[in-house]
Amino acid sequence: DYEVTYSYTDASGNQVSAKATITVVSSKANINGHDSTIDQGDSWTPQNNFDGGTDAEGNVIDFREIAVEGTVDSNVPGKYKVTYSYTDQEGNVFQKTVTITVLAKHSNPTNPTNPTNPTNPTNPTDSTQTVISGNSGTRLPRTGEREGIEASLWGGLIVAISTLLGILGIDRKRKQN
Repeated sequence: DYEVTYSYTDASGNQVSAKATITVVSSKANINGHDSTIDQGDSWTPQNNFDGGTDAEGNVIDFREIAVEGTVDSNVPGKYKVTYSYTDQEGNVFQKTVTITVLAKHSNPTNPTNPTNPTNPTNPTDSTQTVISGNSGTRLPRTGEREGIEASLWGGLIVAISTLLGILGIDRKRKQN
């Protein structure tokens, strides 16, 4: 509450004053709406997402007093914004924007059909196979690997020495015991 004093002085110097108490009441005006999701091809009207509203005194607003901005094409998938507006007696504007999502319609798969016989069938031709026989006499590419008897001899020598050392080691153990 606010206390206000009004004063007036006339040309003769007479003064009059009065006090008044001012009570500020907040507006009860509001608009309510909700977001929604619909399927492609469903019907939609602006009333579908409008939940209601009240004027400054809290009285219910009829939908005919609401201005609607934006449209929804329910045949085209996407997100659409719709704004509901109400202007009260004092010129104050109240708005609510909602989003309507249109989902693409899923088509049902078609059942497969039985295959048909071809109208002009053709017989398969005999396939020809190329057979490679014998030794072509080409050399293999050099990869850095050693080939031939030399590598085998070295491997055999290493195995023989290892075996000999193993036998000598076992014999020495027997003599110590």
